[in-house]
Amino acid sequence: MINGKKVNIPSYLVSPGDLIEFRQRSKNMDAVTDSLNKAPESRIPTWIQVDKANQKSVFLSVPERVEIQEPYNEQLVVELYSK
Repeated sequence: MINGKKVNIPSYLVSPGDLIEFRQRSKNMDAVTDSLNKAPESRIPTWIQVDKANQKSVFLSVPERVEIQEPYNEQLVVELYSK
């Protein structure tokens, strides 16, 4: 859910300040609780604020390229979508 409303669009564009949370039914799913418990704090990006206890997150800002820690090659993405 985004800002309390159900969103079922995978490509939904979140904005800074948006509250992201699970539906009440989904909060007790094993996959959800395991993922939250296993995620180390060091892997949580700086542009997302996570509240594991309440299973909520806030999207703080759009990340700059230097803030993205994963080894992505933007050129490969551009080439894929230009086909």
